[in-house]
Amino acid sequence: MKELVGFIGLGNMGMGMAGNLLKAGFPVIGFDVRKETIDQIRGLGGQRAESPFEVAKKARASILVVLNFDQIEEVVFGKDGMKEGLRAGDTLIVSSTIAPLQIRNFGQRLEPSGVQVLDAPISGGKEGAEAGTLSIMVGGQKENYERCLPILQAMGRNIYYLGALGNGLSLKVVNNLLVAVNNLAVAEAVSLGAQAGLDPKLILEVIPKSAG
Repeated sequence: MKELVGFIGLGNMGMGMAGNLLKAGFPVIGFDVRKETIDQIRGLGGQRAESPFEVAKKARASILVVLNFDQIEEVVFGKDGMKEGLRAGDTLIVSSTIAPLQIRNFGQRLEPSGVQVLDAPISGGKEGAEAGTLSIMVGGQKENYERCLPILQAMGRNIYYLGALGNGLSLKVVNNLLVAVNNLAVAEAVSLGAQAGLDPKLILEVIPKSAG
């Protein structure tokens, strides 16, 4: 019997990820602030939690896919938060995109209680989350990463261990920067072509099929 996995944040990315955990045979207990979303995870075969505290109380490993660091703080340290339900040896896998310094400070706050943290930002979009083909960039203690690897493999195709806590998010920052620069370059190139009288749609069709 595979271990029960907690899941907090069942939005566009989280629902697909939780669904793939269930398909891989992991029992899942999920929580989201939206009642209809919690009902949906139950419809997929998961358990419904009434609070983040309940998730932490029942699962030894939990995944957080919320919007930002403020929501992580609320989920863990707020009213009915995870903190009071966490035990030494539990693991929080944070897949939200936040600053590397934030996740390191977060890990330090939980360290005295024996709770481990992995930063595991994701790339691949909603389609990748639903198909189980995400790229996952992981930072944290290696032995904890290895223990959680089967959970990560149920959600992603490409899993990369990058060393210390925060390194996964550092690479995600690099990835996002490259994407932004590439998008800007494409926009400038298409604009230049349009000024020369070319059809923008044709430019975007030809360029991906050309080597230079």
